[in-house]
Amino acid sequence: MALELINDTLKFDQVIGEGQSQALVDKDMNVPDIKPDIAKILSVEGKANITGKEVEQDRIAVDGTVDFSILYSTSDEPQPIYSIAHSDNFSQYIEIPGAMPKMEADVKCNIEHIDFNRINGRKLNIQCVINMDGKVKDKVPVDIVKEVEGIQDIQLLRDTVAVDDVFGENAAQTVVRGSIQIPTTLPQADEVIKCRAMIHKREVSLEEGKVNVSGSVFVPVLFLSRADENVDIYKVDDDFVFTYTMEIPGITPDMTCNIDYSIDEINTEIKENEDNERRQIDIEGVIGINARVLQRKEYPVVVDMYAPSTRIEPEKVNIDYEIFYGKNTSEAMIKENLQVPKDSPGMEKVYDLVCNPIVTDCKVIDDKVIVEGVAGCDIIYLVRGEGKLVHSFSDEVPFKTSVVIPGCKTGMKSEVEVNVESMDCTILTKDEVEVKITLDCLVMLYEKLSKEFIIKAEELEAGPPVHKPSITIYMVQPKDTLWNIAKKYCTTIEDIVKVNEIEDPDKITPGMKLIIPKKL
Repeated sequence: MALELINDTLKFDQVIGEGQSQALVDKDMNVPDIKPDIAKILSVEGKANITGKEVEQDRIAVDGTVDFSILYSTSDEPQPIYSIAHSDNFSQYIEIPGAMPKMEADVKCNIEHIDFNRINGRKLNIQCVINMDGKVKDKVPVDIVKEVEGIQDIQLLRDTVAVDDVFGENAAQTVVRGSIQIPTTLPQADEVIKCRAMIHKREVSLEEGKVNVSGSVFVPVLFLSRADENVDIYKVDDDFVFTYTMEIPGITPDMTCNIDYSIDEINTEIKENEDNERRQIDIEGVIGINARVLQRKEYPVVVDMYAPSTRIEPEKVNIDYEIFYGKNTSEAMIKENLQVPKDSPGMEKVYDLVCNPIVTDCKVIDDKVIVEGVAGCDIIYLVRGEGKLVHSFSDEVPFKTSVVIPGCKTGMKSEVEVNVESMDCTILTKDEVEVKITLDCLVMLYEKLSKEFIIKAEELEAGPPVHKPSITIYMVQPKDTLWNIAKKYCTTIEDIVKVNEIEDPDKITPGMKLIIPKKL
């Protein structure tokens, strides 16, 4: 009977390539007519979002928006701080050799740095550097050999290959609502100056046909009060929990789900409480949820073959791909004293602390991932003395945390996302302030695999008989296996084990002498 191959088609999530790029947003902005002139720019926050991505030949075309929130002070107004909101678009290419249209692109972005400059009282310039990490994947179908028939003494080296199949995807939006109550130690609110939102404590669980998502949204709010003609700025914050259930038919609890979150919208409204005081700030946020459910499948494959009775020439292919390994979160605690620069005035009151965490290094070691970075801090404060002079200064605080992921090891690919969970700022002296920041660090790990498979095999005509000794004595070399030895001498593992009375075929050591029987 002739050699007969039984094949199976596997689709591998193969990484075609990865690349980085930077987009520069350089924008002149005019102050709206209803706002007063700029005396000093206090801080500029930015948030970058990817709105479109398309794989082209050897690159990814990326489109996005960046939303700016600017705080500034004036010289002749009773209100100490004003705000401006502005959005701008950016487009950029990420070069990835080998990328082709219709392949899948994954792009992450973060703002590395923002520079700002006051041009005049009615105009400012912002320069924003946006880092982008891109990855291109392709589903590569490979016809692999899973079984061989037709040759009685065929010897097969088998293996099992694990593949992540995308079982289902879904996208949705959910609304988080709540109220921040202004304590009686602070005056009533008249106007919201700035509001931002940060997602943390993200959780996901699966049940039959459903994805259950939950998390918290940390919302700090800066508001203006004109109580008793004493115009001033105050800050309050709170945490709001959200839950959402998304349907993806057919999924089961043993599958894996990865979620991308986004704050698509955040709105505020000042309300009166039951005492008719404006001490309630209603919050409504729209959260974007993109879910991808993976199903781990294992397939039997043949990675090598030979037969003592005939010559077989297999054709092999090597596939590099990756599978999802695991994820976990950890908190990074920052407690640091920051000094006002020598050329800056002293502090009377801190209005706002702006925190922008950036990951600078990520090391995967045995059973854990070490994440390091810096938290850029902008301190906006009332200057000590007469009047309502407002100033600001910036500093960077390092952070480090360990995220435990059992079984992980060096060489795995990591993706890290860091968000602010809470923050506080306390004046110690006129020239020193203490910041306390809690960061929520999410790490996702991917294992890079390289597997060799047989895709074809051909039975060759036998050549003239080769004289072989009836018995060969072989000394085991480093990295030898019984399979390699048996294949080399055209015998079988079973015969070597039987003749040498080997108890454990997986345990042979260099220097062992083996009797290799001749196959007739």
